[in-house]
Amino acid sequence: MTSTEMTFSTPAEEITFLKTQIQLLTETFIMDGGMTFDEFGVVLAVFAIWAVSKIPAAAVLKDRLRNKWTPISILIFFGAIATHQAAAMFYWAMGVLYLLSLNGSWTELKRKTIDYFGVGFGALGLYGCALQAVKKYGIQYVEEGYNAFETRKDYFRQLDWFFREPVRDALNFWNIFPSEFAAIVMKLLLVSAVIIALIRLWGNRPANPGNAPRMFFWAGIFAASVLLSYLPNLVMTGQVAFYRCSAGLTTLFLFAVFWAAQQWVALLSEKYKIRLCMLIAAAILLMGVVQTNQNINRYRVQLSREEYLFVKNKLHAADLTAYGQQIHFIRPDIDGSIHRWDEFGMMTTTWQHNLPGLVSGILIEINDPQYRIKQILADLNTGTFQYLFTGSQTGLKAYTLQITSSPENAPLPPLNKNAIIIDPTIFFRQTGKFSYLAR
Repeated sequence: MTSTEMTFSTPAEEITFLKTQIQLLTETFIMDGGMTFDEFGVVLAVFAIWAVSKIPAAAVLKDRLRNKWTPISILIFFGAIATHQAAAMFYWAMGVLYLLSLNGSWTELKRKTIDYFGVGFGALGLYGCALQAVKKYGIQYVEEGYNAFETRKDYFRQLDWFFREPVRDALNFWNIFPSEFAAIVMKLLLVSAVIIALIRLWGNRPANPGNAPRMFFWAGIFAASVLLSYLPNLVMTGQVAFYRCSAGLTTLFLFAVFWAAQQWVALLSEKYKIRLCMLIAAAILLMGVVQTNQNINRYRVQLSREEYLFVKNKLHAADLTAYGQQIHFIRPDIDGSIHRWDEFGMMTTTWQHNLPGLVSGILIEINDPQYRIKQILADLNTGTFQYLFTGSQTGLKAYTLQITSSPENAPLPPLNKNAIIIDPTIFFRQTGKFSYLAR
C-alpha cells in the first residue's frame, strides 16, 4: 500500500509533530492561505504598525531609514504576509488609525505617512523577492485559485469586480448575505458626508486656507489604503471575496462611516452632539454584536455541530470492525444551497478532501478515553485508511475503512454490500432543520 503514516509513541512526540506541521504550514503560506492563520497575520500586522510608530519623526529621511525600527517593522510586516497574505493587509487599516491618532504638526503627519507607506511597500517588495526565490520549488504545490506566483493583467476588469463585490460586502458590514439596499444606503451616507465636508471647507477657506490640502491628503491616504487592504485578492488570477480576506477593507469602511456620522452630527447644536455620537456608537456596537452572534451561530456553528453529531451517530451505530468497511458520503450540492463561499452556510461534507479528517476525528472521539490513536495509514488513491488504537489495559484496536463519496445529484456508484451510506443533504431539504439554506 502506498501510504502516509503517522506514529506517536509518547505525548511529547505528538507535540513535536504538531510544531513541525505549524512550521511547514507557515512556510507554505508563501504560496497559499488558510483560515487558521488569520489571527496570527492580523496580530503581526498590528505589531508592524506599532513598530512604525517607534520610528522617530526625523527631518532627514536617511536618518529614519537608518533607525533600527525601520527594518524591524518591515520584517514584522513581512512575517505577517508570509503567514497569511490577506489577513496581513489589516496593516493598512491600523496604519490609517495610527495616522488619525497623531496630534502633531502637518509636517509630522507627512513624515509618518511616508514611514507608513514606505514600510508597507518595503515588506511587499521583500515578499515579492521571497516568492521569486522559492518559485521553482513551490510552483508544483500551487492549487487552483491560490497561485501567488502569477498575477492578473486585466487590472481595470479586476477593479470593476472589486467595487461590485468586495466593496459591497464591506459596506454591508455584518450581513453575511450582502444586500444591495444596505450598500446603497452606506454609499449615500458617505457621499452626503463628503458633500457636507466640501461645503464646510469652502465656507471656511478664508480663515483656514490649509484645511483643503490636508483634506485631500487624507482622501489620498484613504483611497490608497482601501486598494492596498485588498491587494492579494486584487492581483491574484482568480476572483474570490472571502470574508476572511476583508478584515482590513471592512475596518477602513467602518472608519469612514464614523467620519460620515461625525459630519452629520456637526450640523447639530453642541447640546445634542455628544449624546447623538454616543447613541450612534452604541447602536453600531449592539448591532454588530447581535448580528455577528446570529450569523456565526446560524450559518456556521449550529450547522457544523448538527452535521458532526449526525455523522458521529451514524458511525457509532455501525459495525466498523469489518475489514475494508466502506463509508460512503452523499456530498451536498453547493449550487443547491445558499452559502457564502466555504465560510458560511456550507457543510464540511461538501468536499471530498474533508471527509478523512471528519471520520478520523470521530473515530478518535468514539474510542476516547479507553484508546488513543497510535498509527494512521492512508492510501489516497483508493481512499483506504487503516487506524491503529492502543489502550493501557485493553490492548490494540484496529479499523480498515474505505471512505468514498458522490455528489448529491449523481447516481450512486457501485458500493460494497454492507456499505454505510451517510446522507447529510437531509438538512437542506424543505422539511430539514436548515431548510432556510435551500435555494
